[in-house]
Amino acid sequence: MSPDSTILMQRAEYVWINSCDGPNDNVNQLMALARKLLGTPKNLQLIDGDTDVFGDGSVTLVSTPGHNPGNQSLLVHLKNSSFIILSGDVVHLEENFEKTQSSVPQYRQGRINRVDEKNQADDRRVQGDTLHQP
Repeated sequence: MSPDSTILMQRAEYVWINSCDGPNDNVNQLMALARKLLGTPKNLQLIDGDTDVFGDGSVTLVSTPGHNPGNQSLLVHLKNSSFIILSGDVVHLEENFEKTQSSVPQYRQGRINRVDEKNQADDRRVQGDTLHQP
């Protein structure tokens, strides 16, 4: 990555990885790793929620909190087709889309309105998506 690249990061993620350690060592290690990988980027842009990256609707960062409060996915509008969402570890099984409550552990991030995120993911769901299968 170029040192002049702009990093788009959910503010919730930035606050979380820079918060004090809690009682869960695994979560503390994850936060420390995230701080290390982020480093001190020259152009860090903190965002809150969904963000149209180029201002033309072609690429949108979508807030998809779950394993961590600042998880985000990428919604790409394909010119001659429809939309595709690029994500990682948002749901583990297809039936997770059907549940009204998420089964994703929320660690220390506090209460999140999971139903709203699920509805947003349902609205963007593309038939034939490949979902993570254990």
